[in-house]
Amino acid sequence: MLGSPKATAVVRSFHQYYAGIEAGSHWVNISDHDPKKFPAYTAAAYAPMMAEIDAFFQDVVLSGGKFRDLFLSNVAFVTKDTAALYGLDPSGYTAQATRVQLSADQRPGFLTRAGFLSTFSKFDATSPILRGAFISGRVLGIHPGTPDPAATKMMPPPGNYTTQRQAIEALTANEPCRSCHAVAINPPGFVLERYNAVGTWQDKDALGGAIDGTATVRFSATVTKPIGTPLEMMTEIANLREVQSHYTVQWVAFASGRTPNPNDGCIVNQLSGNLANANYPVVNLIADYTATDSFRLRIVGN
Repeated sequence: MLGSPKATAVVRSFHQYYAGIEAGSHWVNISDHDPKKFPAYTAAAYAPMMAEIDAFFQDVVLSGGKFRDLFLSNVAFVTKDTAALYGLDPSGYTAQATRVQLSADQRPGFLTRAGFLSTFSKFDATSPILRGAFISGRVLGIHPGTPDPAATKMMPPPGNYTTQRQAIEALTANEPCRSCHAVAINPPGFVLERYNAVGTWQDKDALGGAIDGTATVRFSATVTKPIGTPLEMMTEIANLREVQSHYTVQWVAFASGRTPNPNDGCIVNQLSGNLANANYPVVNLIADYTATDSFRLRIVGN
């Protein structure tokens, strides 16, 4: 089954669901970026950036990759339109994606790929809030609650900000924003400030100040750690049992076609236990799920 068209389709569909790039998602509603501020990005980069996310997941899963590879693999699929975003020479690439290995320190996992970073940004600036909310909610399973719809129209108070981080910290400094943003949302987004609005590595903010990519990140109800680099954050995520369990919950929900319920507890524990094994290939979840009573004995409507 490994590498078959059916397996490829399942892997592709699930990870679009897991990564939130299915139809109607934020990713599909990407805005363009300011060409003056970000000359490495062109409209032609959008399609190959999105295709790269699919290719990345398929490469990890269908090659026998492990759960941690989703967050730590430095494999990328680069074209002439996306090469500059990774600091590569576009003249060495064509419209056909080329499989390459990027810096393991700077590009661990799908959350450091240009497709994610660029679409979870604004036209002319990064968005630590969008990036951080995705990681906390979709990856870590930490849901601080539904924001006030009016919050999307709020602007930072007037100030002489030299980094986007400073502006976001000022925007969310007071309640009711602070309790959620300071603890769960902003910190992982601040770690990803090492990447600009189109996904290129940056040491200096577009506003002129030096990048501060450190933060104290809440990974679970019991794990909060100071983080200094994207690699440190991705390593923590890749090895956390709660993250593996949350991934499994989403897999069971996708595979069963319904919202998870308490009856799924045993199968989630079983499959996430398998996933925690450092030598367990992610693709085995497909076969292992179909061997469970939950799958074999399920009746219509259940």
